[in-house]
Amino acid sequence: MSKNTELTIYLADLTHNYTKVANETMPIGIAYIKTYLEKKFGSQIRCKLFRYPDKILDAIDQTPPDVIMVSNYVWNEALSLFALKYAKSINPKVLTIMGGPNFPLETKKQETWIRNQSDLDIFI
Repeated sequence: MSKNTELTIYLADLTHNYTKVANETMPIGIAYIKTYLEKKFGSQIRCKLFRYPDKILDAIDQTPPDVIMVSNYVWNEALSLFALKYAKSINPKVLTIMGGPNFPLETKKQETWIRNQSDLDIFI
């Protein structure tokens, strides 16, 4: 990264909140990642954390990120994939990353799942 470049990175552990919050856990995983990134890259990056879908969609509209990272749990996979798709529709060059335990165990199913995610660049 050059010294004059500041990357905008959005990290999201999304939960449904249409009538009430579906999952009231603390999104500590993304907070750890944010802390590490800020320690490693300092003022070269700008990180923002998101829990609610409407907030990240508004942020993508206002300031499209260079990188978007989302969690993947059984309860939020569809929300996370939607956020990635939305980010790509606004900025096709955004790097999209998803990580988490909700991933097939068998190699063949992993390949099929990855191939079906056209808006996902990296799965961790």
